[in-house]
Formats: sequence, structure tokens, C-alpha cells
Amino acid sequence: MPVVGGVLTPTSRAENGILALVTLTVLMVSSSTTILSIAVPVVVRQFEASALASTWLLLAPGLVSTVLLVTFGRLADIFGRRSMFQAGLVLFGVSAVLIGFAPSVEVVLALLALQAVADAMLLCNTGAIVASVFTGARLNFAMGIYLAGVSVAQLLGPVLGGFAAEGLGWRWIFWIQVPLCAVCVVLGLFLLGKLPPREPRAGSIDLLGALAILVFLASLLIALSFVQTEGLGSVSVLSGTGLAIAVVPVLIWVERRARDPILPIALFRNAQFRLANLAGLVAVMPRFTSAILVGLYFQVAWGDSVIEAGVKIIPLAVGVTIGSVIASRIARRHGDRRTAVLSVVPTIGSLVALLPALLYDLDYIIVAVPLVVLGLGIGVFATLNSAMIIGCAPQSEVGVVNGVRLTVMGMGGSIATAMSLFLATSMLPAEARSSFYEATLDPQHFAGLKAGFIAVFVLMIVTSALSAVLTARIRDEPDAAPIRIREAATPRAG
Repeated sequence: MPVVGGVLTPTSRAENGILALVTLTVLMVSSSTTILSIAVPVVVRQFEASALASTWLLLAPGLVSTVLLVTFGRLADIFGRRSMFQAGLVLFGVSAVLIGFAPSVEVVLALLALQAVADAMLLCNTGAIVASVFTGARLNFAMGIYLAGVSVAQLLGPVLGGFAAEGLGWRWIFWIQVPLCAVCVVLGLFLLGKLPPREPRAGSIDLLGALAILVFLASLLIALSFVQTEGLGSVSVLSGTGLAIAVVPVLIWVERRARDPILPIALFRNAQFRLANLAGLVAVMPRFTSAILVGLYFQVAWGDSVIEAGVKIIPLAVGVTIGSVIASRIARRHGDRRTAVLSVVPTIGSLVALLPALLYDLDYIIVAVPLVVLGLGIGVFATLNSAMIIGCAPQSEVGVVNGVRLTVMGMGGSIATAMSLFLATSMLPAEARSSFYEATLDPQHFAGLKAGFIAVFVLMIVTSALSAVLTARIRDEPDAAPIRIREAATPRAG
């Protein structure tokens, strides 16, 4: 690998090596989520977990990761990305090993939160590293390959999780993550020290902002999770919702006065950044929840095993993978904004087609086709939306901008997951909701389950349409120029 002064020269070989590392890393992190989501019934049955604990198996990792993303992005901008990336890889592998030895669902939840810390350390750097190597039209291509790692994880995760859970036991759901982690650690040792020079920045850590976001998200998600067991009018739900609402003005006040805010107000003065993030926020509903809900539906309503359900959602991941890879090619002809808007059409069309195919137990092929089309739309939109956001930032602010992007996406994803699980089970009796997560729901409750799924799909269609409207409003105006929060300093490596 050619180097000049210890730094990678801009050759395709050097770029491909870095792109391979971050793609493998995001594949590993994303597969940890998809592996668990498809195998939740196995874990729930193992520990006889309640509906509340079952919900938090899916919510806890996203909550912890979301709160820490921008903080770690800030630390990476100040101190460098290499050491944090390597530390994140090691912590991820260690936590995966420990989860496999957990004696109770409570310990599993605690260790999932620990692994989510590692997720944040890695995710805040992956997009920033890609943007430090690729620029312009090449950034769209690189982001497509990078996001294809998420798609491949969606492809492999459910299948590997299903085989591991049924063939080896639930603990291997986590232990099978370790070999890929070891590969990433080795690649990182050779590649991360050769990153191009970057513009460092001084600054402080916004602990109050991180705490405010934690309180807001935790309160809201706790309230949504208690709806399933205590009802909308319960003290837990009302107090949690009230606290979340009360924290919003506090968060805004803290961020306006922070020296280095976790959600910098200056960023949101940029029209492209603001609208693209809002569009990404509402677009996460089908992106985050379709695989989880469809996989659970196959197990609960169709009686599929974990392996069968994992195989049956493969068309969704195939579609996302193809969409992520071809997004840059389509955008070169029609433009990023127009292509992103048009990609919502197949997303909505496939959701409309998928709902009756599921509810009326039609042949699987009638389900598989709209799953592929849904994935195509999601893949194209996510790739171009990410590139539009990151493209706003100079090198000195890439970590912060990417951290904000992931935080917004994580907030939306956590809320979307909690909301979709609540709606999907909202028509079930409280005592039957645990059996939904165990995939042992009595057929007499299938009518209520289908009514809940109708509500979820309607919400996904609405949020998809809203993402197109917001993206269409992005214009090439002066305030859409690259953001610079601080003056550049002397460049340094990695």
C-alpha cells in the first residue's frame, strides 16, 4: 500500500482498504441488532421475560447508543478517530462474549447497554472516516457501499441468528459476532494509522446536553413501553410523557448556552442540513421497524421458526443492498434530491401491497416481491440522505455532523421501534402481549394483532410521504453551503 510520510496517498487501493474496514465494522454492528431482533422469542422464552423486559431488549441498545453518539463524535474530532475506533472494536468483542454468559434477562439488558457504548464509539467514526477519504460524487458511491454493509447485515443477521439460536442455543447469537470483530481489529491496526490529514478542533464535552437527551429519550421510551402493560392512562405513562415534554425546553436552553453543544444550533441554520435531517428522522419508521415487525409476524401469525422467519425477510435486505449500491448511479443522472424524492414512491407502493399480502396469508412470493421493492426504496433514500447531510461539513466538523446525523436517526429509530411495538400489540389483551414476544400467541387474538399491524403500516406510509415532502423542499441556496462552525487549525493525521 503506497504511503507518503506515513499517510495514505489517494489511490483506489488505499481508499478501498479503508472503505472495506468501515463497511465490515458497520456490518458487524448492524448484524448484532438484526440477529437479536429475529431471535427475541428464543431469548424471551429462555428467561420467561415479561412484555416490558422483552420490549427493552429491542429498545435499550438504541437508547444508549443514541445518547452517546455526538459526545463520542466530539471526542474523536478532538483527540483523533483511530484510538476510539480500536477501543470500540475491543469493547464490542468483549461485551459480546460476556452477554453469552449472562444468567438472567436483566444482566443481558445491562450488557447490551455496554455493547451499545461500543456501537456509539464505532458508528460516530465510520461515516466520518468515509467522508475524510471520499468527496464529491465519490462520496455518494462510498456511502452506498458503506450503507450496503447495513444491508448485508440485514441479509445475514436474521439467518445467522436463526441458525445459531435453534442449532447452538441463544448464547451463540452473540458469540458468533466475535470472529468478525477480531478481523476488524487486525485491519484497523494496519489501516487506521494511514488516514489522510484532518483539521483538528478544540472544544469541551457537553455533558448536560447528553444528560438532557438521555432523560428525554428514556422518559419517552419508558412511557411507550408501559403502555403495553398498564394502559394509556396509567401513572407511569403519563409521568414519563410529561417528563419528556418538560425536558424539551430545557434541552434547547442548555444547547443554546453550551460552548460545544451536543446538538449545535448553528448546524440547523443550514437549510440542507436541517431539512435532510428532518427527512431522515421521519424516514426511519419503515427503515427501522419493517424487518423487526415482519420477522416477528412470520413467527407469531404464520408459525414459522426463527430460521424460517430469518430466511423469509432476506428479500428486504437484498432490496436495501441493491438500492444502496445503485443510488449514486441514479443520482448522477437525476440529482441527489430528485432521486431521493422519487425513491419514496416504491417505498409507499410496496407498503400498500405488503399489508394485505401479510394479513390474508397469501403465498409467500406475493410477500417477497414487495419486500424487495421496499428495500430498494429504503436503500436509495438512506444513501442519498446520508450523503446530503455529511456533504454539508468540512473535515474539521465531519465527526460532529455525522454524530448529529446518527443521533437524529437513532432518536427517530428508538421512538419508531417503541411506537411500532406499541401499535402492533395495542389491540391485544394485556395478558397476551408477552406471548406475542414469545411467538406463542393464541390464534383467538390474531384479529387484534392484524388490526395493530394495519395501524403500524398506515403510520409507515404517512412518514414515508412526509420524508419525500421535506426532501423536495431542499434547494441549492447560499445557506446550503458547507458548514464551518470554527476556524480551521493545522491539519494532523487521523
